[in-house]
Amino acid sequence: MVSHVNSSNVILIDCGGYELVIRALQPQQKISHIFLPHYHYDHIYYMQQWIDAFPDLCVISSPITLMGLSSPKRNLSFYHDDPIAIHNLDNVVAVQDGDQINIFDQLDVCAYETSGHCEGSMTYRIDKYIFTGDALIPNIPTVTKLKTGNKLDVVSSIEKIKSIGDEQSTICPGHCDMIEYFEVDWMRYSNDLANKTKQSEERNSINWSALKLNAG
Repeated sequence: MVSHVNSSNVILIDCGGYELVIRALQPQQKISHIFLPHYHYDHIYYMQQWIDAFPDLCVISSPITLMGLSSPKRNLSFYHDDPIAIHNLDNVVAVQDGDQINIFDQLDVCAYETSGHCEGSMTYRIDKYIFTGDALIPNIPTVTKLKTGNKLDVVSSIEKIKSIGDEQSTICPGHCDMIEYFEVDWMRYSNDLANKTKQSEERNSINWSALKLNAG
């Protein structure tokens, strides 16, 4: 939840905690934007309630995430026996890696593609705050066992997240508490990238050798 003293607009990164946020809003405030990190069930659960409460709000995410909102199987709600299919989005903005969206005067949201947990995942930076969704939950292995998860993409995305922050940054994950940039064990992820790159190269080499043997 991000607000500005000179605006009645409030933006959300993720859309959980509906009742909690509603109670926190001041009488003059309204939700103007929701930035979604990805389309999984637990990150879009309250989306319809937000749309009903604030019909003019703008939903912002990657094209893949926006498509996932209307598919219970893609967003996994089908498998929780609580299907979510959102079709009535009148105000959406699809963002790509490197896009910037102005939300308040002289304050932009910068979007970065950080796939790995699932396709189309986005990380957002606002000033010194980096909202990573499930692309990075510091010092906890990123889940890749769900559909479209990719371990090599995870470590590449975490390297990207590392590169857009600095020692003054704060990491705001989709689960668990915020953590200061300098408290993250970045070396762990760098080592993972090197190991997974080496494993991928070895598998490709083995596959190529087998192909040559079969051809011979």
